[in-house]
Amino acid sequence: MQKMWKRYTEGSKVDPSGGKILFARHGESQAYKNIAATHSKEVHLTPYGKKQGEELGERFICPPDLIVISDYARAWETAQPTLERFPDTPWQFSDIHEFTYLGSLDGFSCTMQERKSLVKDYWKRCDPLYRDGNGESFEMFIKRVGRNLDEIWQESGSILFFTHEQYIIAAQGLIEGWISSNPTKAEMQYFRNTLLEKQLSHPYGQIVELSEHFDKRNTAQHSQLRKLVYA
Repeated sequence: MQKMWKRYTEGSKVDPSGGKILFARHGESQAYKNIAATHSKEVHLTPYGKKQGEELGERFICPPDLIVISDYARAWETAQPTLERFPDTPWQFSDIHEFTYLGSLDGFSCTMQERKSLVKDYWKRCDPLYRDGNGESFEMFIKRVGRNLDEIWQESGSILFFTHEQYIIAAQGLIEGWISSNPTKAEMQYFRNTLLEKQLSHPYGQIVELSEHFDKRNTAQHSQLRKLVYA
């Protein structure tokens, strides 16, 4: 398998020109410090997370052609220093938010520790079609990521995404072929194991780049992904 991803070491400079596709994970969030929130969308950055966002913005040696941001607070806050540095760069919100599957907790203020047993039960069930309350099923999440990847081919130029760890791993899984658009129980379990074992670890503030092997001009590769996404 060709290596599809390039990871930038912490603090290294990043050149987003030349049609590159870059994914930046948000900075350290309040959830990591066990601060309660009523919805994942409302989790903000810690002071250190805001510092990571500032440092991330300084790493780009030139602006990308487009910035796309998850509408979850921690991603938006991470992106702000980059937007301020490149005020003429077009940007937009998109549904590249985190996999939010515990819908039954909507409206209830709780911490990561308090959610722990429900998270464990969800992944023990490991049913790609199961929905907890109004949360996403795993299949819905994977199809959403797949649609976003398909849209990349419709854009010209370089794109910088401010998004989340599970989203980045799902994108990797679709592109590398170990997740299908109709994910099986085994694929869902592999995804979870990959996340827990940090096989594709994306620390807070990490930037990863789709390599030259992911070519937006490659119609055969695009066709193959569309078959995965819309199967």
